[in-house]
Parts: sequence; structure tokens; C-alpha cells
Amino acid sequence: MKKAIILGLSVLALSVSFSSCKKTSKRKVSKDWKVSKYEKTTSTVSENLDGESGTRTETGGNSSLTKSVKVNEWTWTIDKKGTWEENKNITYSYTNSGIQVVEEKTSKISGTWALLSKNKSGEFKKNERIAFTILKEDNHTKKTSTLNGNSTVEESSYTGSDTGYDVAMVYTVQESKGKSLILVDEEKESWSNNGDSGSSSGQWNAKEVITLEKKK
Repeated sequence: MKKAIILGLSVLALSVSFSSCKKTSKRKVSKDWKVSKYEKTTSTVSENLDGESGTRTETGGNSSLTKSVKVNEWTWTIDKKGTWEENKNITYSYTNSGIQVVEEKTSKISGTWALLSKNKSGEFKKNERIAFTILKEDNHTKKTSTLNGNSTVEESSYTGSDTGYDVAMVYTVQESKGKSLILVDEEKESWSNNGDSGSSSGQWNAKEVITLEKKK
């Protein structure tokens, strides 16, 4: 659960410059949802999905790799008793150095959730943010690589549970209409180091937008 802990700490530590336009309520949030749109942008990743398909571009150094994405399943179940669960099955297809690669990733995470009160600085009012705690996580990846008609398959799995931390993800509510829910996580960080060996500085910006629609 290390990645979840790191994510939770970064969300709490970084300043969020987004202000929600629609407050929500427990009644509006507690539903069976389907992810209808997903957008994520960082300095190394750009991902855009329309609920069924899309692209993901990963950039590192002087190279970039674009993957075609097929969403087989992506649902959220948020219960009024304070528990939630996400089920995801996504296939990534791409070609790298002449090798055709297909990655099928399935995951199931579950935990607790809560609407947050207003913060001391006054940026957010009551119920404008939602905190999701991850208590259990199951991931499985199947990677098939094909070159000249010959294929190799690699599989990996991860299962973990952890109750030793409080917050994994915090989202700001951009829109809440009962049949739709838009959640945003926007992070900004900058740093500078000065020492005997010299100085350095940098910044990190990330934005994630999840659009949920009520399942029929």
C-alpha cells in the first residue's frame, strides 16, 4: 500500500487551487456509478478516456509512447454507510521497438469514504471535498508481447490490505447533480535546493478529472 500512502500525503501537502461550483450530499454521492470520462495530465503522463476508449501518452527523457486504451469495465460503488469500491478492467495496446504489446490490467480497491468539513483557510466549504480511504487492493496485469508472430506472456499480481493510515485520495466536487458526479484532484508543487554542490529547482503539476454517471 506504499503508493496509496504516498498519494495521500501528497494530496494533503500540496496546495489545491481549484474551487468547486456545486456542493454535494451523502444522498447524491451514495450510488452505483460508471466512469464516463477520465482525464489525467502530469509532466510525464497524458490520459484521455471517454468511458469506453481513449489514449495514454507516457513521456520520459527524449522519448514518448502512446497507447490505445479500451475500457472493459470501470465502476464505482459508493455506499451510504460509508464504504466504497472501485472495479476496473482496462486494456492497453501499443507498439514499442517493433514489438506489439497488449496489457490487460484489472484492479479492485475498497475502503471507506467521507464528506469533509470546511478547511481553516476558507478555500473549501462543507461537503465540497470527498476523502476516500483505501483499505484493500487487488491488482493483476497480463502482458502479451508479440514479435514476428511469436508471443510471450508475463503476469503479475498484487494483493494488500492496510488500516495504518487515514486518507488515500481527496477530491474536490466540481459538479454534483444526482445522476452525475465530477471529481477533481489538482496538485501544484515547486521546490528549490541550495547547497555546497550547487542549486536546483523544479515544479510538479498534476490534474485528474473523473466524471461519474449513475448506472442505469
